[in-house]
Formats: sequence, C-alpha cells, structure tokens
Amino acid sequence: MSNLILIVALLGFAVVLLVLLRIGLLPHRRISVIDAMPVKEADRALAERILRALRARNLSALILGVIGVVAAVLIHQAFITSGGLVLVAAPAGIWVLVVLVLLCWPIPFEASERQLGEKGPASASLVPRTTRMFGPAWGLVVPIVLFSVALVGILGAGVLSSVDDRGRYRQIDYQTVTSSVVDGNMIVTDNLVGQASAGPFPGWYYTVPVVVLLVAGLGLTLFALFGNARRPSLRNPGLAEFDHVVRTHNGYVLSSGFSAFLCLQMVPLLSMAATVVYTMASNHIYTVGQKMDDGSTGGVVYDPWQVAFAWSLGGLAVLLLIVGILLLGYLVAWVAVAYGAGSKKWQRRVGASA
Repeated sequence: MSNLILIVALLGFAVVLLVLLRIGLLPHRRISVIDAMPVKEADRALAERILRALRARNLSALILGVIGVVAAVLIHQAFITSGGLVLVAAPAGIWVLVVLVLLCWPIPFEASERQLGEKGPASASLVPRTTRMFGPAWGLVVPIVLFSVALVGILGAGVLSSVDDRGRYRQIDYQTVTSSVVDGNMIVTDNLVGQASAGPFPGWYYTVPVVVLLVAGLGLTLFALFGNARRPSLRNPGLAEFDHVVRTHNGYVLSSGFSAFLCLQMVPLLSMAATVVYTMASNHIYTVGQKMDDGSTGGVVYDPWQVAFAWSLGGLAVLLLIVGILLLGYLVAWVAVAYGAGSKKWQRRVGASA
C-alpha cells in the first residue's frame, strides 16, 4: 500500500510538471532587449552600456557553467573512490557559481547628470516593485515547489540509508531470502529471510552536500530576484520601457536557470534510487521439496509493486532530465536574445541578407 501511495504521488508530480511546462513555458515568446532600445540618441548611451554589461555577465555565467561541468568530470576522475559524489552534486554546485557571477556583476542603473541634461525630466513609478512583476508567472512558485518536493525526497532517502563497508551512508538495508532451510536429505523445507543491502543509494553521503548546495542556490536566487526588483530605476523617461525589459530578462534567466539545474540535480539521485529499488524487488525463492546440490539456486521472483515503484522513479528521472534540458535551452535562448537573436530587427536583417 505504501508503494502505491508513492507511485501515485510520483505520477501526480510528473503530470503537474508537464502541465506547468505546457502552460507557463512553451507558449511564451521572449522579449527582445534589442527591440526595447530607446530611439533618442541621448538615451541610447546608457542603454548600450547596460546592454554590454548584460551580455558580458550572462556570457561569463554560461562559460563558468561549462567550466564547472568539465571540472566536475576531472575531479571525479582524480578521486574515483569518492563514489561519484562530485558528479552527483555538480548541478547544484554549478548553479551556485553561476548565480554568484550574476550577483557580483551588477548592471549599471544610474544615469549621470550629463546624460539627463541640466534640466532634463526624470520619471519615477509610484507602484512598489515586486519580484512577480518581472520574469515568468511561475518564476517563484515552480522553483520553490520543486525545491520543497526535492527536499522531502532527499531527506526521506537519507533517513532510509545505511552505512557501507567504508562507513559512508550510501547503502540501504532490506529483507530478502538469503538461503534455504534443508533437512538431512538436503531437501528444502523453508526459505530463510535475512538482511541484505544494496547501493549506491542516495543516502546522507550524497544528500547532505546536495541539500547544502540547493539551499545556497535557492537563497542566492531569491536574493538576486529581489535585487533585480529593487534595483534603482533609470530616471530618463525614454528608458522606462527598456528598464522594464532588462528586469524581465534577468527574471527569466534566474528563474529558468535555477529550475533547470534543480531538475538536473534530481536526475542522478532518482536514477540511483530506481536502480536500488529494482534490485530490492528481486528474491531468489527456493521451492519447498527441492533437492539441494552444489549448483542449486532459488528461482527469481519480482515484487510487482517494487518493480512499478522502480520504474516510476526511473521515469521521473527521465522526465526531469528532459525538462531540465528544455529549461537549459530556454536559458540559452534568453541569453542569445540579448544579442538580437529572435528580435524583429534581427529577423529583418536575416531576411535582407538572404
């Protein structure tokens, strides 16, 4: 019954994730920063400076992410006895590095008196800005829900874990048929149930560093989203639309980036859990009355509920991998749009050159 509840919960989570992806992400058209550039020459100088900073910080964050992937692989190969800890925690660690770049590289916001003009007009909105005003509607809800579900699953796996031969919590103990009871004529009279262990399992050895990195990533992302909303507005009236588009751009980059790396972070943990649960589903059952000899073994019998649970975990891992890759593509597309890809002006140039 417990396996049935878990299977239903996994399937429900997968359906909700697909619905959110279809409604909130796929139909959206990206807003081009290029198209929002001000027309007046007096406003363009500051806008171009902001655009250069936006391009540089986004590109640097992407390059750092790629370097993080390569570094994780090299560190894993150098410390192969670590049980793949670096690779397992790599997605969350890479996102922490990426969001740190975005936080430590501020976007210029204050116009100089020369740019405003000695008696130039200034504008200021009286509407309090919030993080929900910039970026996707799901920008806060989906990452927090994904984080909460992931945290519950990670902590649950940690509680169930047990130590391996090196004292690391990366195994899980379970009951299975370990041998048979035979009489004096070597005839099987009963099956003997005992303790066994399987791994690698996403126990505390993996989940503690992952949780620390995920909490850090969530905190930094929320801080960055809050800072994006509270950053002082551009005072030039002609830059109001451009300012709003830049904030929206940052909101989408942060929300889609954290969601992508959070999905990818769950893939190795779910894959390990699915493999272990499938191993636990099999039992070598001896037939009562069977004549035992040196080569006798029990017949393999699978628990259908555990098999279904293992396939559900594996299916969810594949789904999160696909969603994570889609969100990564979405993130790269938002970075590319700052270079003009997807803008009306860029499309006109491509059409003219063709």
